[in-house]
Order: sequence, then C-alpha cells, then structure tokens
Amino acid sequence: AQAVVNTVTASGIDKQTVLIQSFWPPNLDVAKAAGLQTTLLLLQQGSTKQGIDLAKMNGYNVVSPGWPTAGDPKEFIDAAHAAGLPVIPYTIDTEGEIARAFSLGADGVITNDPKLGLRVRYGALCDQALGREQRLTKTYRKRLAAYKRERNASRKRKLRKSALSARRALNRAKKNRKATCAKAGS
Repeated sequence: AQAVVNTVTASGIDKQTVLIQSFWPPNLDVAKAAGLQTTLLLLQQGSTKQGIDLAKMNGYNVVSPGWPTAGDPKEFIDAAHAAGLPVIPYTIDTEGEIARAFSLGADGVITNDPKLGLRVRYGALCDQALGREQRLTKTYRKRLAAYKRERNASRKRKLRKSALSARRALNRAKKNRKATCAKAGS
C-alpha cells in the first residue's frame, strides 16, 4: 500500500482525483492517511449493511460491492446512500447488468469494457439531448422565418429578440449534446 501511495504522491497527480480501491482495510488506511480518496471493495457475500457500516466507520469514501450483491441490490444501494456513501459496483460487463445497476441507483460501475459502460450510462442522455436540439432547431427556424416575413417595425423588433433567444437556447443545446454524446462515444 505504501508503494502505491508513494507512486501517486511522486506523480504530482491531484490526490482528490485518485481513488484507491482495496478489499483489505489496512491498505485503505494507509491511502486515507496520505489524503487519498478510498473505496472499500466488498465481495458479494460482504455486500451487506455490515460492509457499509465498516466503510462508514473507517471513513472510506465509496463502497464497491461485487455485482450482483448478496441481497437485494436496491436495498444495498439505498442503505449506502443513506450512509452518505456513493456505490460503484464491480465487475459488470454486460449491457443489461450495467443498465440495471444504474437504474437501481449506482453512482458508477467498474467494468472491463469502459466503452460499453459509457455508452450505457450516457447513450440515453445523448438521445435526449439530440431530441432537445432538434426541437430547438425547429423553434429557431420558425421564429427566424417569422422575423424575416414581418414588415411592421415594432413587431419585427420583438420577433428579432425572440429569434435571438431561440438561437442562444439552440447553441446551448448543441454544446450540451456534443459533450453528452462524446461521453457516450457517439
């Protein structure tokens, strides 16, 4: 454990961006004492309220249960969240189980296929962002066309403001869609 802490410290990486994981609490205690974020990995049979209590009592930042958990995964996730601990289960390598973990409230997943994990996590959000962008594009085009057709100067000023507002909303939606879809690998 000390070798890992020394390597991270020597690397100059911000300690708050590193999450040290271990099944063995003494390893986590060394990392925690050095100011690093820590995750208690729990075997499936340890994915219980007692595992959550151990993580909380020792000041670990995250619990990572084996998936599926020993009992009802929703109850485990809810109990961990009630204790103030994020839940990042391991090792989930199928689309269905990754989606299930997120739908039950997991904060993240550990997988051997990061692209799959990102696609499952952000794919639906990417689709939603794309739909919003398409709706805002239609709104902007309608407002712009109305502005161009209008001859009354007073009404034209109001339509110009409306079109500009729609364009700003569309630009924000495009930026959001690009960022969200990039996370999904789309």
